[in-house]
Amino acid sequence: AVLSSIILGQIFALPVYLSLVPVVGGVALACFKSLSFSWLSFLTAMGSNAAFALRAIFSKRALQSAEKISAPNLFAVVTGMAFFALLPISIAVEWTRYLPVWETA
Repeated sequence: AVLSSIILGQIFALPVYLSLVPVVGGVALACFKSLSFSWLSFLTAMGSNAAFALRAIFSKRALQSAEKISAPNLFAVVTGMAFFALLPISIAVEWTRYLPVWETA
């Protein structure tokens, strides 16, 4: 809801924003009490949530744009963009695992 208001300028009613407080508070409380809390895990989960929200916002914007695109075509475009966006990260992180397999092939 917050990203939607920032990017699209779509302002929701106050009860919508207030309904997020118990959800965020519950997740924060669950993370706070966890004995195996990891900041890396927390930050990657928050990054995933932000990426999912941004995908939904930009998909909504694309479906409402003057250039009409069908939902299946939009899904194909977003999937391709995600693949190419994550390919360099995947190669950087997993390169040490790819190299031995490539050498034995």
